[in-house]
Amino acid sequence: VAVENEKPLLSWQLQSSGQAKSQTAYRILVASSPSLLAEGKADFWDSGKITSSRSSQVGYEGKPLDSRQTLYWKAMVWDEAGEASPWSETGRWTMGLLEPSDWTARWIGNREDAYPDSTLTTPAPYFRKTFRINKPVKQAKAYICGLGFYEMYLNGERVGDQVLAPAVTNFDRRPLKKMLYFFDDQSNQRVLYNTFDVTSLVQKAENTVGVLLGNGWYNHQAFAVWDFERAPWRQRPAMCMDLRITYDDGSVATVPTDLSWRSSSDGPLVYNNIYTGEHYDFNKNLLQGWDTPEYNDSKWGGVRLRQAPAPIVSAQAMEPIRFVEDIAAKGMKKLNDSTYIYDFGKNMAGVTTVKLRGDSGTVVRISHGERLHKDGSLDLSNIDVYYRGDKNMEPFQTDILTLSGGDDCFTA
Repeated sequence: VAVENEKPLLSWQLQSSGQAKSQTAYRILVASSPSLLAEGKADFWDSGKITSSRSSQVGYEGKPLDSRQTLYWKAMVWDEAGEASPWSETGRWTMGLLEPSDWTARWIGNREDAYPDSTLTTPAPYFRKTFRINKPVKQAKAYICGLGFYEMYLNGERVGDQVLAPAVTNFDRRPLKKMLYFFDDQSNQRVLYNTFDVTSLVQKAENTVGVLLGNGWYNHQAFAVWDFERAPWRQRPAMCMDLRITYDDGSVATVPTDLSWRSSSDGPLVYNNIYTGEHYDFNKNLLQGWDTPEYNDSKWGGVRLRQAPAPIVSAQAMEPIRFVEDIAAKGMKKLNDSTYIYDFGKNMAGVTTVKLRGDSGTVVRISHGERLHKDGSLDLSNIDVYYRGDKNMEPFQTDILTLSGGDDCFTA
């Protein structure tokens, strides 16, 4: 959905019920619409018959490609006896944003945020923007980068199924000696954006897009290992986003991040750290429905413009991190009236989902580890590179939840 190689690499797989079969030639057609391709018309590239056994990473050699352009393609091959195959099914790709001028968005951050010091524990910032659509929409696409991580919502619906997005890159601006992340390759200083087709989520009337930002590696919190709290790039979370809307009549409108957006840090996600977890207060319900048009944001503040965190913004080409499996606990052991051990039977990279009921103000700590002490309690000593078990410090790999007195559900 966002290819930035102006000569994309095309590949196909061969299937045959015969023995000792091989490809001796191929032909590729690329067109601007599936209807043209179905008619055998290639208005962008017809490779002709190419004598070659190559079926992987064949470079496109057709007309120059533009940003956001969608192309359709198919291939056929000839075998060792010179017999031609049927045409393949139709493939598709869409070009990304090839030039910096393709972006309308500005980088923005919470207006209340200051440059972080080693003790900053500011809650996660929420951002929202309401816009109106007055005519039928043909397509709507969102191009977004949020650092360190982001979650995007449109009219109350989560956009995409990615987590911990975007993928982590080197956005170091200045090499800092005596640190493990000594980077000085200017060409690698980039951040990644994700692209989503959100046509089904926009509606003819009022719309609201919302973004929640987390710290990630971009704003590693206090007492960090490996000196990340002193990283030269370290800043409060920031984002840029273009929501590009193409109407049925061919006209185009863009909803970019700019000074018209609203922001708030008065949400339930009061703290987040890539090593220690999330602190979530269910009593902070002032943001209920914050990502819908009906929400009243009169108590929210504005935003401020931020310097781009890296000179290059590129499309994320690799698959995102996703939830792929639900794993239920295999057993539970009660150690005392306030401590329970849940055994999931395996090591994993994952998150905990829990439903809780308790008095308002009750604090629940969910710690994650790989082994137990002799008394059956959780042992973090083999993985706690953060505080080495110092009980005076923030607990390692522990989500801290403050209950509201109702049925609270948490995933983090």
